[in-house]
Parts: sequence; structure tokens; C-alpha cells
Amino acid sequence: MKRVYIRKSNGKLRPLGIPIVKDRVIQGAVNLIIEPIFESNFLEGSYGFRPKRNCQDAIKAVRKWVTYGYRTVIDADISSYFDTINHEILLKLIQRRIRDKWIIRIIKGWLVHSVFKQDKTSLSDKGTPQGSVISPLLANIYLHSLDKYWRQQHNEWDTQIVRYCDDFIILIRDKDPFPYMESLKQMLSKLRLTLSEEKTEITEAEKRFNFLGVRMVLNKSRRSSDKQFCYGFPTRKSMSALRNKIRKEIGRDYQPSLAHKINYLNPILRGWANYYNWLNSAIQFRKIDRYVVRKLNLWNRVKHMAKKRKYEWLSTNELHTQGLYKVSGHLSYSW
Repeated sequence: MKRVYIRKSNGKLRPLGIPIVKDRVIQGAVNLIIEPIFESNFLEGSYGFRPKRNCQDAIKAVRKWVTYGYRTVIDADISSYFDTINHEILLKLIQRRIRDKWIIRIIKGWLVHSVFKQDKTSLSDKGTPQGSVISPLLANIYLHSLDKYWRQQHNEWDTQIVRYCDDFIILIRDKDPFPYMESLKQMLSKLRLTLSEEKTEITEAEKRFNFLGVRMVLNKSRRSSDKQFCYGFPTRKSMSALRNKIRKEIGRDYQPSLAHKINYLNPILRGWANYYNWLNSAIQFRKIDRYVVRKLNLWNRVKHMAKKRKYEWLSTNELHTQGLYKVSGHLSYSW
């Protein structure tokens, strides 16, 4: 398995494991066999990398529970989760549902694998390689113990847990959150995992919190003044990342035509809009539209070597007529 690194938004490096083609094919086959076995046992609050479940379902669940009164939020983050999964514990959890010794042997071989890095080979003693086909399922199997523990130890009326793989939120109704935090730390210590002190925090829904790239806040409902509703919209980090992509895509190459630049920008805008268009994102969408129009006009002015006073600024409608994707034109609110 080849080890490569990608840079995260905070500047740190995220290790990825790229298996050979043979391993990818076998992992896919094993995943097809064992996934239904574990899927039947996973709980309702787990959404990550599961059939017919996605990020939007997890976000909807958080908004629902916050609106229903779970207003204290433990925004938890596990330190280097994929790199610190204990192999012994994981294999024991797998053996509870899988008895076939050959499948267990194959999975163990993938866990204790050779890592090729800069002409050097070493054996991994913990963690599951991100980038492999079966890694998401193994990660869910490992944290299913946390889901199960939480439901057994804590009343659903008092607290709800919503998890997307290793990203999870614990929502609490009218209770002191610190005993729940201690309970969480104790369970994670049994799994040989630790919380990130920098990223884990306890907050109130009225003060805003982030989950899966969405900024959420509990505020007065726009339809009824005596009720509250959990609103969601893109985070500043997501907005900044999109602006960086737009700026990089437009670049300083003035040889292509304006239509060519628009064709390359549209997939970026469309993908980002599809993730957020069902939320309360109208203000953020209009900002992105204005930003794209401004950057394209600045690029087009330099391309034609026009002076600032003489350049005829292309309006938003003119650019949309030429095929530019209108982010704010694809809002569709739903619960």
C-alpha cells in the first residue's frame, strides 16, 4: 500500500493509503458480503457511508432535534481517528458478527499492512488506511460501540447523538452537559481514542455551531414569533474555500475565451449549490453570485486590455445569458 499525504484546510497533512488494484477488488467483494450483516445492527443516529443515507440526512436530524428542544450542544472531534483505531479491538468487534476465519484473516492482513513511503517499507500497527474501499465500513463498526453505549446509558428524552462516521454531535435537553462529556471521554478511552481539546466544545444552539460544513443557529421562527427554529447556512470556511476555487479556476491565463472560463466554473458552482440549496442560504448564495460576476469582469477587462473607465461592465443577467450558473437561482427550501 502506498502512503500519500494531502493538505488539510488547517495546514496539517492527512495520510491516505492507496491499495493496489488487486486489494481494491477483493476489498470491494468482502465489503459487499459483510456490509449488510453490520448494517442491520447499526443505529438510527449513524449516517456516514451507509446505504441510502448522506450528509443532508445527518444535518436534517440535527436541525430537527435542536428545534424540538435539544439546545445544548457537544461538538465533538476525535483526534486522528482513522490513524488511531486499535486493531485488536476492531477485530474483536468484527468477530462478534463474522465467524468465517478466512474473512477475518483477510481483514487482519489489510489492517497490518506494508506501507510504502519514500522508498521505505514499514508495517502499520494501528489505524485503518483512508482511501481503501473497506475503510469506511470498518470505521463505522468501531464507533458503533459508542452509539450503542450512548443509547444504553442515556435516556433518549434527555440526549440525542447524531454521527457521520467520526464527526458527531451530542444534543442535550435541559441538563448539565459536563457529566455527558465525562461519559463520552470514558467510553472513548475504552476504544483507545481521545477527543481533540482544540476542536471539541460545549455550546448553546443559540450561539451557533458547525456540523458537516453547515453553520446552525436556533433563532425565532420567521413564521411564528412564539416559536423557535434551527436555521442552517454555509459556514465561513466553506464560503472561503469556494472563493479560493473560483479565484484559482479563473486564474491569470487570458488566452481562453469567456465562455471557456464559464464552462469550467459551472461544475464548481453547481456542486457547491447542490449541497446547500435546501438550507437557509439565500444571503450567502447572493454573495457568491456577486463575487463570481466581479472576478469574471476583472479577468475580462484585463483580457481585452481595457481601461477601467472605458470597460463596459458585464451585468449579472448578461453573464447568466452566456451560460454562467446562477447559484441563487437554485434555492429549494425543505425540512
